[in-house]
Amino acid sequence: MSVNDGICTPNGRHGALGERALPSARKLLYFLALMVTMCIPLTAGEQPSTSNNPVPVPPGPFDLQTCYELSVLRSETLGMKEEDVKVAQARYWQTVGAILPKVHVITTERVQNRTGGVGSGSFNSDPSSGGFSSGGGGGGGGRPDQFVSRLNVKQPIFSGFREFNTGSAGKAEIEARKLTKQRALQLLYLDVADVFHQILMYEADLTILGDVKTALDQRIEELDKRIKLGKSRPGEMLMAKSDLASNMATIEQARGLLGASRELLAFLTGVPSDKLKLKDAAPPLPTSDALEAYLKQTGERPDLLAAIANERSARRQLSAAKGEHFPTISAEGNYYLKQSPDFKQEWNVLLTCDIPLFEGGAIEARVSEKKAMVRSSELNLDLVRRTAEKDVRTEYNNFMATIAQVVCLKETVQVATENFNIQTHDYKLGVVSNLDVLEALKLQHEARRQLLNAETDARVNMVRLHVAAGTNKP
Repeated sequence: MSVNDGICTPNGRHGALGERALPSARKLLYFLALMVTMCIPLTAGEQPSTSNNPVPVPPGPFDLQTCYELSVLRSETLGMKEEDVKVAQARYWQTVGAILPKVHVITTERVQNRTGGVGSGSFNSDPSSGGFSSGGGGGGGGRPDQFVSRLNVKQPIFSGFREFNTGSAGKAEIEARKLTKQRALQLLYLDVADVFHQILMYEADLTILGDVKTALDQRIEELDKRIKLGKSRPGEMLMAKSDLASNMATIEQARGLLGASRELLAFLTGVPSDKLKLKDAAPPLPTSDALEAYLKQTGERPDLLAAIANERSARRQLSAAKGEHFPTISAEGNYYLKQSPDFKQEWNVLLTCDIPLFEGGAIEARVSEKKAMVRSSELNLDLVRRTAEKDVRTEYNNFMATIAQVVCLKETVQVATENFNIQTHDYKLGVVSNLDVLEALKLQHEARRQLLNAETDARVNMVRLHVAAGTNKP
């Protein structure tokens, strides 16, 4: 509803005009009440966010797959990636909506004061002008009010294929967002696997350090007896106690690292750290295929496919920008549902052709921008492709190195264990000193710890190799 000039008029006609404007005010109130009523179900239907709801914790112990599944449910990063997909889908449907016809019911009412003198407004039989034209010498006739209700339909006919190219770019963007989420899932599995194996390693390391403590306690007890018998020196006792104190410090350090790793896994899975009891269901040692097999798999790596989709989207956006040089043709039709006063018009059709002749170089600037975006997407695609190959080669070399290290360390542990047993036996015979026994004990358990670290690295490097190749898991 539009009001021209003013409502208050001279000669005391304010009250009469206010009474005649009441039906218009009622119509406006009814219209606003209808809009509020239509919006209530939409608001009531919205569901509260569940991102902060706690994830149900299954009974433990947890294997790697269970920890990964819990992390998928808990990860805010994956939730944001999913929302990115929805944003791309919404943009695509906006583009589709631009191609489809637009249908509206448009209702307008004009209320005009009555001046009653020379130069007052007069009626215009054309509803598109609002039904009122200023000037002219109409006398103090009737009020120039007007009410028009019409069905309006707009249909784009041709726009240089901009909507089709933009729609294709939107499809490619949706695909890229989905692939990006898939890559995020793979990286999340790598993070969970890394922390999972760290926790198992620290737990096993504490077991080894406990064995060292037990062996040193036994050693100190035996030395105490030998000192009383005069077979050993007090210095040997002090050396053993020094090794025991150093071992206790190492135990506390391992406990601290274990606690930090548990908190990190608790952050990823949403399970409290005091309830995290893990089990290792993996095979003793993973095996690998040839390097070429992993290099072939990089062609299906999600981030590489996402880069391809982004490059395709950029090209479509460039085509859409070039389409702005073409004319735009559209049709618009009106069907008049109600007119007051009645102008005896039922419908009209308007065909429009808009030819861009000069816009200050804005169109060409947008085309140049899209060309730069295409070049950037091509460079990004090359970078992702080379990075994928580099990652596979690096992780393959790391895995093969750790496997060879495991083989050597197994032999080292076997030899060190035999050496410790022999040194202990010879010490009882008085052939070697206590220092030799302590050194053999230290070498044995250091070899065990190195073997544990190498086996853990081998498992993690195998996961890294598969993730680098673009597969979900070994």
